Amino acid sequence: MSKIIHPELSYAVQGLFMDIYNEHGPMLHEEIYESILVHLMQQAGYPCQRQQQFHVFYKEIRVATFYTDISLLPRLVIEIKRTPHIDPLHIAQTITYLKVTGDDLGILVNFGGPSLEFKRIPNFITRKRPKIIAPPLPKNSRLLYPELTSQIQHCFYEVHRELGPGFWHRVYRDACKVEFKLCDLPYEHKFRMDIYHGNWLAGRQKCNLLVVDGKVMVTPIAFRAITEAMRIQFRSHLRRLGLKIGLLANFHGENLAIETIRVG
Repeated sequence: MSKIIHPELSYAVQGLFMDIYNEHGPMLHEEIYESILVHLMQQAGYPCQRQQQFHVFYKEIRVATFYTDISLLPRLVIEIKRTPHIDPLHIAQTITYLKVTGDDLGILVNFGGPSLEFKRIPNFITRKRPKIIAPPLPKNSRLLYPELTSQIQHCFYEVHRELGPGFWHRVYRDACKVEFKLCDLPYEHKFRMDIYHGNWLAGRQKCNLLVVDGKVMVTPIAFRAITEAMRIQFRSHLRRLGLKIGLLANFHGENLAIETIRVG
């Protein structure tokens, strides 16, 4: 049986969650629950801080800034939600905060449902390091842009080696941009994409894609697994951009997963 991290403190905090929910019910603004919780913790003598700022650096360049809802000593972070239920995105967000802060434990609490919901998330990820090193350059000259795609993959592995798992997509994307610059790989960050039905412009879609050297589309993600729907969407984006090849890189786990996707 695994050891419970900060048992007395976390149980006390969970008791405060229940007191707040029983008194005020669901669906108030998150800031109100946050204010009440901080007030009660301070009354109980627990040192805490609201909206503490943390930066993520990649090779001395800042790539992200995060604000935790409540940081509570010793080494505990609280994330407050008011949604119908806790979903995997909220858990991933809390894991990212643990990764950034180095705290031992995260408690995710949701005041938005018909009953109080909270989840304890121990920090098992901060010290994890990737196990795979970058593969050698491919020797198959029949591959499309073999040297360029290999350079891009080496950049992915370097980012994964430096940061490890546990961050959101945008952290890995911005770190890849830094690494591309360091490797003299030109890229364009596409934030939106025109969607045509035939020759008719239907609208613009957010995309957050990188196109390296005008040839290879790149999408760094951090999902538990790459799904078939992601691959289909990726191919559709390639066609819209008039490109033939792209690299879909998943930084979620200890082992980096890269898929090469081609169209045409």
